[in-house]
This record gives sequence, structure tokens and C-alpha cells, in this order.
Amino acid sequence: MVKDLSKFVAHHDAEALFKAMRGVGTDDKVLIEIFTTRPRKHIQEIKKAFKASHGKSLEDWIKSECSGNYEKILLDLCEERTELKCRYLHNATAGIGTNEDVLTQILCPATDEELQKLNQTYQRLYKTDLSSLIRSELSGGYRTVILDLLKINRPPEGQVEELKAKADAELLYSAGEGRLGTLERVIIEILTRRPKSHLEQVFRHYEQKTGHTFERALKKEFSGDLLAALLPLAQSEAEYHASLFDQAMRGAGTNDSLLIRLLSTLTKTQIKKANEVYTKTHQRTLASAIKSEISGDYQKVMLGLLPHII
Repeated sequence: MVKDLSKFVAHHDAEALFKAMRGVGTDDKVLIEIFTTRPRKHIQEIKKAFKASHGKSLEDWIKSECSGNYEKILLDLCEERTELKCRYLHNATAGIGTNEDVLTQILCPATDEELQKLNQTYQRLYKTDLSSLIRSELSGGYRTVILDLLKINRPPEGQVEELKAKADAELLYSAGEGRLGTLERVIIEILTRRPKSHLEQVFRHYEQKTGHTFERALKKEFSGDLLAALLPLAQSEAEYHASLFDQAMRGAGTNDSLLIRLLSTLTKTQIKKANEVYTKTHQRTLASAIKSEISGDYQKVMLGLLPHII
């Protein structure tokens, strides 16, 4: 009698993947089915079972049987989600130059709990903490934003005090649009040290006062990497992720690196909420947009990763 059903199922999937990639040609339908329908935790068990049975890692088999963006998304899906994000952070800072977009997109919309888990995982994998990494790679106000977030000192979500929210709205205005020159540090401190529910009310007061959104004010006062780091703090998570999906598929060509990173690192819930915002803004679903941008097995995997939305 099988005592651990999860291990039995993992072994079954491992054997299905082996048979799909063995010999001449690959049964991509099997790969796509397993990688788009199994939870990430289960895929980790499949990897162990595959290696134990065949002596070669599942990743190595994929590299030998698949190619291009199809290979890249499958390899990303092989990794535990937080470890994958840490690999992206590490690769973004390895060698000469820094990919600030990756740092911003992973770190800035993260909750304190997520940042703590990222930091612990990064230390385990790369023997240094994220704050040390950021200090060595970045500078200026952009570095200040991310270092402030990594301090993980935002109060827990709770009942919003209207007077404090209104006071913060006044502070944001007087530090930005309400003066000649911007008090950058004041704005950064409010955005990085307040809970999300409080900030949402702050932004409502700001719009009542000025007649336009705080996001519009940010775009007027800031630019470049600093603006990119502040925007996720001024938007809902769903709004921010929807804007990234738009960025990946806007205009001629597709930013495949960004599209793959989004669909391999976001949870089904995050993707579903982003789709709701994206659909409302662009009058088409993420599925429709992806179908118009990419093709083949790569498209099938990406569509399979979208939550079933009626």
C-alpha cells in the first residue's frame, strides 16, 4: 500500500515526462499539461523523482529537448517561486551593469512578508543579504527607496486613521507639487513606511485636494528608475502588474523576457487580478493579447499558466 500518495503522483508525472522526451521527438503536449496544471510544490517533487529514476536532472532533459522561449519558461517553472525570484535578482546584478527593471519589478511591489522571505532565501543561495547587494549596485534616491523597503518596518494593515491619512496627503503635496523643487526624502519616507490601506486613503485625500491622482503627480515630479520604483507603491498590486503586462506586449514586438518573468513568478491569484485590470483598461483579456503576440508551444504554455477566467 502506498503511504505517501504525493510521492507516487510525482513519480507518475516524472515517468510521463521521461517518456515524452525519450527517443526521437518530444511529446510537447505532455510537458505543457504537467507544467501548467501542477502546483509549483508538486513540480519540486517531480524533479526529485525524475533525478532518482534517471540519474539526470529534469532541467538537463528539457535543455536537450526544447529551445528558445519555450525552453526558458519550462526551466523557470522548474524552480521554486521564491528561489526563481532570487535567481532573477542575482542575474540582474551579476557582471558589469545592473538590470534595474528586474530589481524594481520584483522588490518594489512585494509585501514585507514577501521581502523577508526573499531576503532569507537570497542569503541561503548566495551568502549575502539583499541590502548589501543593493548598496553595492545602486545609488541615489532609487537605492534609498529599495533599502527603505528592505528594512521591513511598515506597520501592519489595520483601521485607517483619517486625520493621519489627510495629514500625509498634505505632506506629499507640500513636498512635491506644492513647492518649487521636490523634497524627495519626505515622499520616499511616506511611501515606504506606511501600510497599503493607509496609503490608499492618503491618495484619495490627495486627489480630492488636487483634482488629479497622486500617480500623475509622481510622474510630474520624478523620472527614470526612481519613478519606476515609486509607482508600484502608488498603485494597487493588480494595477502595477497589469501595467507590466501592457509594457511586455505594447507596440511592435514582444518583451519575452518580461512576459516570461511575469507568468513564472506571479501566482494564479495575482495573474487573475492583473487580468481584471488589464481587461478593463485595454478591452481585451491577457489571453487574447498573448494569442496575438506569440505562437507555438511557447504560446500554449503561457496560455496554460493563465487562470481559467469566465
